[in-house]
Amino acid sequence: MSFIEWLHATGYATVIRESLIIYPYLQVIHIVALSFLAGSLTVVSLRVAGLGSRIPARDLIPTVMPLAWASLVVVVLTGTHMAVGFFEVFAVNDPMKIKLALLAVVLIYTARFHYRFNRELLLGSGDPVFTGRDKALAIGAIVIWTLIITMGKLLAYIQGKD
Repeated sequence: MSFIEWLHATGYATVIRESLIIYPYLQVIHIVALSFLAGSLTVVSLRVAGLGSRIPARDLIPTVMPLAWASLVVVVLTGTHMAVGFFEVFAVNDPMKIKLALLAVVLIYTARFHYRFNRELLLGSGDPVFTGRDKALAIGAIVIWTLIITMGKLLAYIQGKD
């Protein structure tokens, strides 16, 4: 028996798959948390790119990032539970593979940026100066979040399950 077959046959996966309410509730919570996550990170990315420069980054970013990180935890937890219920679909779903790869890229960028930003806040006294590279990466992050959301929606239409 393969891992996919074993997981599909577990009682937990069966409950998620056969319940009329569990999967839809997980999906709603997942989408709301994803909205907070992508929205928070988009606000930060827009600020890094130069929009809203009257708002000090040293005030905005530490205010917004805790919501982003908390939302990420909810997104991962709900996404994992949804995937357990339909792993045989998601394991072979191309939009899911693309979504997860893009998520890894944008989260690595975000974690590295957040680490660097916090280090600059501790060492410096003023607002950080964002380079042209920072601005380009911030715009790239917005594009990636848009693609992640698109891939998530395409799960219902390409090889799969919404």
